[in-house]
Amino acid sequence: MYAVNGMGAVLAYKGETMHAKQIFSMLKESGSFVADVWLNLAHIYNQQGQYVNAIKMYQDCLQRSTSGSEAEIMTYIARSYFLFNQLQEAKRVLLKAIHIRPQDPQLWYNLALTQEDFAIRVFQTSKTERTLADVRLAYSDLKQATSIFRRMRKMKTAIPHLSDKSQAHYSFCEFSLKNAVPHLDFAEKRAQEQQKSLEANKKEQARMEAEKQRKEIEEKTRHEEVKEQAERIARETKEKLNNLQSTWLSTAEDKGEREKDKEKPEKKRKGRG
Repeated sequence: MYAVNGMGAVLAYKGETMHAKQIFSMLKESGSFVADVWLNLAHIYNQQGQYVNAIKMYQDCLQRSTSGSEAEIMTYIARSYFLFNQLQEAKRVLLKAIHIRPQDPQLWYNLALTQEDFAIRVFQTSKTERTLADVRLAYSDLKQATSIFRRMRKMKTAIPHLSDKSQAHYSFCEFSLKNAVPHLDFAEKRAQEQQKSLEANKKEQARMEAEKQRKEIEEKTRHEEVKEQAERIARETKEKLNNLQSTWLSTAEDKGEREKDKEKPEKKRKGRG
C-alpha cells in the first residue's frame, strides 16, 4: 500500500493529478486508514479547486489522526478555507492549531497573513455593501496582523525567510492601518444614520398604526352611536304609538259612556207617554 501511495505521490508531483487521484481513491476505498493516503487525496482535491471535498477529507483525517500531527492537518484545512475565500474560518482553524503549537512561527505568520488579507478585502469592498461589524472586524484583524508581523520581523536569526516577509507585510499593514481609520469613521457614521432612519421609520409606523386604531375606534363609536340612536328612536316611537293607542282607547270609552248617558233620558220620556 505504501509503495502504491508513493507512486501516486510521484504522479501528483509530475502533474498527473487524474491518475494520482485514481490511485489514492482506490487506496482509500480499500478500507484501511493510512493518513498519508487520505492527505494525498485531499491535496489533489485542493489542487483541483474542489475545496469542499478537500476540507471534508482533511477533517476526516484529523478525526482519525493519533500521531500528533493535528496542527499540521489544521494548517491544510486553514489553507483550503483561505483558497476558498472563507478567511474567518481559516483564522478560526489557525487559532486552534496555535493553541496546540504556540511556538510555531509559521502558524503565526499564516494567521497574520489571513487577517491582513481579510481586512484588505473588506476595505476594498464598496462602502454601501459592507456593514459596521465587517469594518470593525477588519480593523481589529489588521491591528492584530500588524502586531504579529512587527514581532516576527525581529526574529531574523531564528526564521530569516519569515522575518524578511514579515518586514514587508508589517510596512504594508502599518500603512493600511492608518488609511483604515476613515473607513471605520465612515462606517460608524453611516451606521448611526441608518439607526436614526430606522428609529424614524419605527416612529412613523407607530404613528400610522395609532392613527389607524384611532379611526377604527371612531368608526366603531360612530356605529355604536348610530345604533343607539336608532334604538332610542325606535323605543320613543313605540312609546308614542302605545300612548296614542291608549288615548284612542280612552277616547272611545269616553264616547261610549256619553252615548249611553244620552240614551237614558230618551227612554224615560218614552215611558211617560
